[in-house]
Amino acid sequence: LNLGSYNYLGFGGVNSYCTPVVEEAVRAYPISTSSTSAELGHSQLHVELETLVASYVGKPAAFVVGMGFATNSLVLPAIVSKDDLILSDEQNHRSIAEGARVSGAKIKAFRHNDSAHLEELLQDAVELGEKGKGYGSILVVVEGIYSMEGELCSLPEIMKVAPRHGA
Repeated sequence: LNLGSYNYLGFGGVNSYCTPVVEEAVRAYPISTSSTSAELGHSQLHVELETLVASYVGKPAAFVVGMGFATNSLVLPAIVSKDDLILSDEQNHRSIAEGARVSGAKIKAFRHNDSAHLEELLQDAVELGEKGKGYGSILVVVEGIYSMEGELCSLPEIMKVAPRHGA
């Protein structure tokens, strides 16, 4: 989650929608961490955000981390290893590709925002598992907003596909 970084989408200046929302937030929360709880403390806003994210993806809990090259390249090696499979959107940022590479996991790319192609790769991975040649775990990696394109991830479609195959 990008809590204060680049301005690829143009929301950094005066904007008829964003500016009033930001002004209201500054009045309600005059002291801001402008970051994740791991960096500058945990606030009620972090709790609300993590609860909302967990509910959205159908999980009991979520932990929100900041976006950036270091986070993306260091988190993946912490949660997957050489016995695992990463299915990564082909448009993921270079930092995600680097984290996937460093993890040692097997990496396969699926066509950008293509849940049907993702499902094909998941089915292949599950079939390997049934033959005793499978993976320890399967992790699907996408971006919420593809920052260079300003395009949203098709998360609802991906969230329908991935759990059906244990990812």
